[in-house]
Amino acid sequence: MEEKPTKIPASVPQFTNSPTMVIMVGLPARGKTYISKKLTRYLNWIGIPTKVFNVGQYRREAVQTYKNYEFFRPDNEEAMQIRRQCALAALRDVQIYLTLEEGQVAVRW
Repeated sequence: MEEKPTKIPASVPQFTNSPTMVIMVGLPARGKTYISKKLTRYLNWIGIPTKVFNVGQYRREAVQTYKNYEFFRPDNEEAMQIRRQCALAALRDVQIYLTLEEGQVAVRW
């Protein structure tokens, strides 16, 4: 008996080992934002659903004003808790994006 060729699904192909999360770390003003936006734009352009998650934006929404560098000191327990909550909120949103919204790549910094 002759075998029939397998059918290729008509859906969008998986270009990546989904889900994928790219995490950008580094000193301030070293290009994390620039590279993240360029990477996201390119991946979306070639058809890979990609979204940026900026932990700093979550922090800015949680804390409307902070006066100085004291917010970022490691011995500032209150600020440390706020920063931790913002990081976890971003991580939860990444999880939702990659599972429920069927995204393939999340870029986080």
